[in-house]
Amino acid sequence: MLPRRARFTFARFAAHALRPIIAPVLRRSPGLHQLNSDSTLSLGYILRALTEFDCEFPIEMRIASGSIPEGATLFVTGHLWLAIVCMRRVCEDGKLVHLVRATGEEHRLIGTRIALPVIDAATQSRLIRIRTALRNGDRVAVMVDHMEGDEMMIRSGALALALRLNVPIIFFDATLGRDGVFGLVFETLRGENAEMIAADLLERLRTRRVG
Repeated sequence: MLPRRARFTFARFAAHALRPIIAPVLRRSPGLHQLNSDSTLSLGYILRALTEFDCEFPIEMRIASGSIPEGATLFVTGHLWLAIVCMRRVCEDGKLVHLVRATGEEHRLIGTRIALPVIDAATQSRLIRIRTALRNGDRVAVMVDHMEGDEMMIRSGALALALRLNVPIIFFDATLGRDGVFGLVFETLRGENAEMIAADLLERLRTRRVG
């Protein structure tokens, strides 16, 4: 077994070597090709696989833009495969994060054995559970984009809920630098209503499209 500090370096080299195999397979999933390069898909897959196999590893991170609010926060992003690294930084600050996922299956914080509380996005009670978490002062992270044909759309239900609760809505993303350090983005989304905030988020996601 590799020393803990060497595992992330191994993951980077493995992701680079296996990219021609991993990326084409993952691109068969609708929408993934929109926002992620082959390198991002491969690295995201390797990091998740190591995590699921109980392999813990440190990650170097720095906040490149924005900040993490105190108190209840709705963190939103699209299908950006490395964005989940941001939630590790949030949790390392001692903040509880509820992760909204397409299924209710356990989801471990990347590079750790910590299981995040999951809100099943497929259930009718998802907005109620999001509201409960935010009212309790917790943080909720959710991917709100989806594809309708070739068009990227934003589900605005959680955005409207956060507005009613007067909770900050933060866009998050992570990019790996050449130095092996993740640059994290925590940027406030603003707007008078959920539709305006959704438009702001959609524009940010469109700038990250790779094809």
